[in-house]
This record gives sequence, C-alpha cells and structure tokens, in this order.
Amino acid sequence: MPSMPITRDTAWDYWSRGLIAAANIDLTVESFSAADPNDPNGYSRSILANLTLKRNYNAFRLWFGYADRFSIYSKDIVAIALYGWDSTIATSGGNTIAGVAVQVTNILDSAQKLGAGIFMVTDFNQGPTGLLWSTNSADLVKDPVSGNQTSYTYRDILKMFWVNTLTKWKSHAALIGFDLVNEPNPFDSPQTDGNGAVVFDATLASHRALSNGWPQLAQTIINAIRTKESQLGLTTPLPLIVEGIYAGGPNGLMLFDVPSGSSGTLFLTDGASPRIVYSFHYYGPGCVTSQGVDQWNYENMGTPYPMPGVSYDPYWYDGTPYGEFNTHASTDDVLRDVGRAITFKQRHPEAPVFVGEFSCCQPSITQVYPPDPNRVTNSPNMRVSEIQNTVTWQAPLLAQMASVATQADADALVLAQGAGNGARLYTDIFGTTKRRWITQLEISADGTKMIATLGHTADPADVDSGGFNYGFRVWTSPLTAAQLASYAASVNEQAVPSNGTQFATKFTSQPMAKVVGVYSWTDGTNPVQTINTRASALNMTTSQQVTLTRHATTIEFAAPAGAVAGTKYVGAVVNLPTNADDPTKTAAVQMPVALLWLDSPSSGTQIDQARLKWAQDALYVWQQKGFSWAWHGEDSGGPVAAVMWRPSKAIGELLSVAASGRHVAKRTS
Repeated sequence: MPSMPITRDTAWDYWSRGLIAAANIDLTVESFSAADPNDPNGYSRSILANLTLKRNYNAFRLWFGYADRFSIYSKDIVAIALYGWDSTIATSGGNTIAGVAVQVTNILDSAQKLGAGIFMVTDFNQGPTGLLWSTNSADLVKDPVSGNQTSYTYRDILKMFWVNTLTKWKSHAALIGFDLVNEPNPFDSPQTDGNGAVVFDATLASHRALSNGWPQLAQTIINAIRTKESQLGLTTPLPLIVEGIYAGGPNGLMLFDVPSGSSGTLFLTDGASPRIVYSFHYYGPGCVTSQGVDQWNYENMGTPYPMPGVSYDPYWYDGTPYGEFNTHASTDDVLRDVGRAITFKQRHPEAPVFVGEFSCCQPSITQVYPPDPNRVTNSPNMRVSEIQNTVTWQAPLLAQMASVATQADADALVLAQGAGNGARLYTDIFGTTKRRWITQLEISADGTKMIATLGHTADPADVDSGGFNYGFRVWTSPLTAAQLASYAASVNEQAVPSNGTQFATKFTSQPMAKVVGVYSWTDGTNPVQTINTRASALNMTTSQQVTLTRHATTIEFAAPAGAVAGTKYVGAVVNLPTNADDPTKTAAVQMPVALLWLDSPSSGTQIDQARLKWAQDALYVWQQKGFSWAWHGEDSGGPVAAVMWRPSKAIGELLSVAASGRHVAKRTS
C-alpha cells in the first residue's frame, strides 16, 4: 500500500504522483448500524477499516446523493448553500441538515483514524437541460424555507454550497478534496433556435467562450474556495477535482486544454502552485459494463468481454458527431477509448489525472458478492437493473399498470396514489421501465409462435443519431469492422447506418427472455395479494433464448403450452398525469399487457470472469499512465440499487493488488 496516512497537508503529494487508490462510497456507510453510545461511528469505521486494511484503499470518494436518511438532493444543496450545514431544516431523506453533517463528521473521523482521505462529490442539475446552465431569470432559486424567489442562480448555489462545506470541515485532517460536480454534461451537440439557425455550435472553443459554461463555473468555484481559505487562515490549499464535459467522459478533459500551436495552456488557473486534479470516468463499452442497468443498455444482456466483433460507439466531440465501429477486447482498446485523456496528460504533465469512476456491473442480484441470503429472500429472482427492478414500492404499481384496460382503470390507479402522487406513474414507472412494456402480445394463426411487441421502443423521443437508437438498442455486431464495411458497400448503405436500413440486421443480441406480469406479495402481516396482468394467461415461467435485432420492436417466442391460436392482447391507450403540481398536464400512454424480462445467457461465474478481465485491462492502463483511480463502488451498507457495481471476490483481490502499488499484469488470455 502507498504509505499512509494521507491528510489534507500531504494529499497533494499523492494526487500529483498518481497514488490515490480509492473507492466510491456514499453516506449510508453508517445508516444501517445499531447505535452504540460508546462508539457512535463504529459501523463506518468497520466498513472503512475493511476497505483500507483488506482492500488497501487509501482514499474514498464520498457521495452526497441517494443515501436513505442521509440523502442530500438538489433542494438540500440549496438549503445548505443558503443556511449552512448547522441548519435544522429537514432534508429529502427525513433527517435534518445538521443530522447529515454529524454523519459526515463521523465518516471523516473514522477515515482519519485509519489514515485514509475523504473527498466529496455531488450531483446538481448538471445535465444538458439542467438549471446549472440556465440564463433565464425565471430559473432563479427559491428559498426552501420561505418559498420566495431569491436573486441566486443555481450556479451561485453550487459555489455557495462548496464554500459552506469548506467552512464546516475546514481543518479536518481527513478532508483531501472536493469533486466540484459529478459528470457535468452541458450541450454536446449544436443547439438551434426556433427557425433552425445554430445558436451554439458546441465546439470546445465555444464552450470556453461562454459566460455560463462549465469551465467558467469551475473557475468561479475555485476562486471562491481559495478566497475563503485565505479568510479562514488555511495555509494548505485543498485539492479541487474538476471533471470534463461529455458527462465526465475521457474526451471532456480537452475542454481545459487551450491550444497554442503544438502545445497548449490550461484554461483553469489556481495561483502559483495549482492544486487542481483533472478527472474522467470510464465505463466503456456500456453494452458490457452497464448491460441491463439502464434503458440505453437494456437489450444488451449477455454481451461478453472480451467482446467478439465490434460495437457501434456514437458520440459528439468538438461540435462534430462521430460513429465508430470499435473492438473491445484488450488494453489496446482501453487506450483508444481514453486516448484524449492521455493526450491531455501528455500536453500537461504537471496536471494530475484521476479516473474518478470505473466499473463493470454484475446484473444478477443473486450473484452479487458477498452473498447475502436476505438480499435474495427479500428480492427473489431480482435483477439489479434500474429498468427491471422489482423494488417493493414499484413492482405492484408496474403490475397494476399492466392490468389497466380502460381510462377508468387508469383514473382509479392514479387516484389510489394519493394527492399529488399520481404523476409518479408516468415519471417514476413509465419513464424508467417503458422499454420492457409489452404493448401487444399475440399467438400466431398456427399456434406455434408468440409475438411480443415492445411499443415504447418505437417512441420518437428515442430517435437520435440519425435514427440509430430507434427500436431495440443493440450496440453489438458479431462482424468485424471490415466485414461491416464490406457489407455496407454490397448493399449500397451508409458507413454509419440510419433508421430502417438493412445494415441494422447485422447488429443482434441473444439474451434469455420471458414474458412476465403476475405479481404476488405480502407485507409480512397481511396475506399474499396477487395482481394479474391482462395477458397473465401467456406468462412464462421458463426463459427462452431469443434474438433481438437493432431497430426491431418485436420478439418472437415459441408459444407457451396451451396457448390458443389467434389470441391477441392490445394495451389500452390512456392519459396519465405528468406533473405533480399541475393535474391538467397529461400524456397519452399505451399501457402494457405484460412485461419483458431479460437475463444473460451466461452464468454468474462467467459474468464475473468477464468483469475481472475488464477490470484488469483498465487497471493496467491506469498504472501505466500514472492515473489515480476510484472503483465505483464498494459496499457501504447502501440500497439494492447500487449493489450491481460491487466487485466480485476476484476483482476485490485485483483491486487490492493495484491499491497496494503492486504491478497489475497485462492480460494475455
């Protein structure tokens, strides 16, 4: 392990030499512990002790975000910015700001005892349409106590939040940095006005020229923190971590490189002795690392690593769209993926580069390490996927939506949610699970086949990149790039296919699939209750391996035993409320008649072997390039939604090797 302890006074030496070996954790590291009056932060110390002593981590990236009773969301950040960390204002998690501050102090104290460092990070309206980038005067922040509009922008609030956070823990020895905002993602593609004229071309130069862009906000926060440090009499500047645009992707670091001939200067300034760390995140390719996790990678269940063939990797860079057919099978591919981050480091060797997140998920909850019988008992056959989860509050509602046959049924379901809660059927259920909604299910005329139509994969809102995301989002092809190019030439198609082309048939995945919908549950007191979806008669108990084709919206199964030829179920089209504050705002949605369930054809062991190979390739590159790193994430006692990223036993051992400073071998098989 790199020598410890790491403190605020010594942290820059670790950052500057690429010696930070960290894990992402959240504020739940103590949230499930029994209170011990003699050791109030004992649980956080036991978790952090295991991670420092057994895993050899010397630092932790501490998330302000979803953390049960310690949750800190956007409205809480506003309150902290306006009223400070000692406020008794209630938080989103049902705590108080001061109560969460006690938890943060406990974690810092535990880390200090172990000689480890803590650096903090938050999300805050940083997406393409986020309020962080707004110049509209109507988007000024409202006071969470009075409800009155203030004169502050969301940019002001983020700056004030970090200044108040510095003030609260200004002299804590374990505090070694602030990661100013997680995955900033202002517009990556050109923006037009109502007449189609380009008003922002999204080039890096244009981002640097904005008055309200990310590099300008980062500089403002850096200046404010340095001013506050001076006022507080702090003589050691706190390291400040800044991620690039493109949601923190490796290409985004070039935002901070101001070209000047063959070299460049750094956009951000920080006095005579800068203490800025430049960070990117790596989850490439998403069809491997995030399979099944979200709607972008739901249909890629079973994608192996090393990956045969290629994936289609579309992205924007410097205002220009790119579409590449890339292999993902070795360290050479990792080097290509992070090539612009490497270029940034080569042009600015004095600037530390940090991989703030990298990970590859285990999509099956029954395979998450370490085994937990309660996890499986409480969530039988549960996938870790955000789109396919069956968490207690969501699953009954999802099943009830699949039983809606009329507008009256929909209205009754909305009403049952209680005042102001009906919109969550649209925002929290439809919005996150619609790509598994079977809106039509029918048995063929000869009775041998069952055809499921996934109506919402054809949602026009999903069409971008020339229509390449329409229908099933299958990113992989078993063909090589050369074979794809040859095929494209033979059918006179574009090199980058668009919606509906023959070319799309060369992109397929073959997950295990079944039609589901019946949901039974008990709350532990009442007897089992059952919801039967409209097509319950066609539900399947055993998965079949199917072929999903890029752009398609239907899946063909062998008909279940006893299915009647010609049977057909079609989802009802109903209006659902879309805004909790305005019941007049609705949207027409076709209800499901059943739900799709996808799984990997690989075993849990095979998936973890693939994850291990991916992690070995990534860690080898980080070591070779002198990058600090943080695995996302480790067990902090947190919610089921995060367990997919926990390392397997073998990955944990590999991370321990890397964190100890020992060489990670280049993988040869």
